[in-house]
Amino acid sequence: MLADNFPALFNNEIDEDTCESKIEINDQHRKFEVLLHGVPLDLNTKVYWMQLNLAYPDNFVYICFHF
Repeated sequence: MLADNFPALFNNEIDEDTCESKIEINDQHRKFEVLLHGVPLDLNTKVYWMQLNLAYPDNFVYICFHF
């Protein structure tokens, strides 16, 4: 989802062994972290899983870019 909405910040490559998408932070830009609840987020975490397990009481998932 992040790679689709912010394509200039991320490299989205497909792993040839598993045929799964592998998302990494693009090295051409400033270094940053993607945080959720103040904890670094694995970029390959599924959005549906985050909504079920990490949503705030208002049912939103707040994702922060820490530059």
